[in-house]
Amino acid sequence: MLLNDAQIRAFALGVDRVDTLADGWRLHRMPSALEALYHANADAAARANCTTGVRLRFLTDSRHIRVTLRYGVPTRWYFAGAISIDRDRIDTFGPVSRQEVWSGLAFQQDERIPHQIDLWLPHLCGAEILRVDLEDGCRLEAAPRPVLDWVAYGDSITQGMNASLPVFAWPTRLARELDANVVNYGVGGATLRPELAQIPTGGTPKLISVSYGANDWNVDVPLKDFHQRAVALVDALCARHAQTPIVITTPVPFFRATRPNGQGATLDDFRAALEAAGSGRAQVHVVRGTDLVAADHNFFNDWSHPNDNGMREIAQNLLAALRTRGVLVQQA
Repeated sequence: MLLNDAQIRAFALGVDRVDTLADGWRLHRMPSALEALYHANADAAARANCTTGVRLRFLTDSRHIRVTLRYGVPTRWYFAGAISIDRDRIDTFGPVSRQEVWSGLAFQQDERIPHQIDLWLPHLCGAEILRVDLEDGCRLEAAPRPVLDWVAYGDSITQGMNASLPVFAWPTRLARELDANVVNYGVGGATLRPELAQIPTGGTPKLISVSYGANDWNVDVPLKDFHQRAVALVDALCARHAQTPIVITTPVPFFRATRPNGQGATLDDFRAALEAAGSGRAQVHVVRGTDLVAADHNFFNDWSHPNDNGMREIAQNLLAALRTRGVLVQQA
């Protein structure tokens, strides 16, 4: 049994839209206007085209699930997808090294036992779905939707660099804990661009997070400009989503940020500017990134990106902060 177009669309989560191709599907995680911001640069386009946070969720008792993917341009050398079974057990599928097309088993069992399947696509490479094969005659239906719709704005750490699996990125960890549908707008290298305030957020999220600042500091964006852009984005989000909690996380530790940038501003100055942009607003909650993960090399695999342990720290500490502040009305 092959999943058809209607089923792919019905089962897709973490997406803004689904394009039907001649031989498969391309699942986009962000609105086309937001994608276009990054397409003038090849590296940024590759990151924006990654299927970060994209998954298929369904119920089945099939004894096997076989997946065929066509890979795009990688941004890191992680090509595996992940499958969660009943939101508990985790397994992986996909190639160790890049292949143009990969086909293989993502799941198998000896008996026809029904499970909820979440099939997470690779998060640091573009991947088009060519086929999803299940056992003929198996039970197949849509699973209950996640209880919370969440849009996550941000840069590489929001995108999940350098988590080794899509389920290990901090937004995905948090989404799995909350049973949330996270639509991940994170793009490696992204700054808080003024156009972000002008592009409507897709869907009707019940939670929005904003995480920028490290790249803005690193590429010498003037601090005044950064603050103005942050205020404009928060103003726009509050106006469009007046009842939606907005969570701002300031930059986590950055081991190279030991000096002022070319404009004479420190990363702490950028943290303070982002915090100030959210202050005095009842629906906005600011969480300091330095409270989410310690400046400890055991939590990082390079000078700026958390490893799997660091991603877990961010997710756990952010979850605790949101619960303490009463931000999360619905929890799994």
